[in-house]
Amino acid sequence: MIFKRKKNKDNSKTHPYFAGNVNLLDQILQAHLLLNATAATTSGAQKASTMLLDSSPEEGTITIDALSPIDKNKGLKPGSAFKLDGAINGTNFSFQSRIKKILQDQEGNLSFQLRFPEKIHSELQRDSFRVNVSVIKELKVLLYTEDDDPLVGYLRDISATGFRVEFKGKPHAHFSSTDRTAKCLIQLPDSTKVECQAKIMHVGYNPDLDICKLGCKYTDIPGQGQRIISRFINNIQRELKRKEQGEDFA
Repeated sequence: MIFKRKKNKDNSKTHPYFAGNVNLLDQILQAHLLLNATAATTSGAQKASTMLLDSSPEEGTITIDALSPIDKNKGLKPGSAFKLDGAINGTNFSFQSRIKKILQDQEGNLSFQLRFPEKIHSELQRDSFRVNVSVIKELKVLLYTEDDDPLVGYLRDISATGFRVEFKGKPHAHFSSTDRTAKCLIQLPDSTKVECQAKIMHVGYNPDLDICKLGCKYTDIPGQGQRIISRFINNIQRELKRKEQGEDFA
């Protein structure tokens, strides 16, 4: 499916929805975020994943991709209820809606047009300072699951409570929100490696760049590892402050 956001909309059109909710859905759309979906069907609640394809508050609708796995789409019809949830930029969110229309393109790809959510529940995950490390160097992160070989990605930001890692390709197929890793190894600039366990808080995939991003929260980290990360963050903060003040340092 093609991710889209309608442009050049008629400025005379207005909508009754809270601007913060409209902006949040736009962020979710632009991030190509993988969403957790719970759909009510005749055979009971179906748990799956999907992505937001369009957000049109002026039309009173949003559009989501077909559910994955594909068999979770059976039994869905106009009026079926959905609960969608996920996390973005350190904020957990969830909302409910109902199918307004079932869509299918010329290639047979299925999608669902839902009523625009009247309410979105959101909660800030944490208040920790997050350091963007993508411009420093390629710092490797190894994620281990119970059955698979480790996936090798690169650290993109880190805080005292979690980190974000980026992979080339589609490792998001291995993970969904709320999954837990068996082990993580985070490499820092001085070649120190911090071992921890983590919970996947959000998953995003950009099909244009073929890049997957996982936001992770530590669930188990030794005290020494926590101190190493805190020291690293503090050093970066001091370095950024020096740069802002125009100081020269070797």
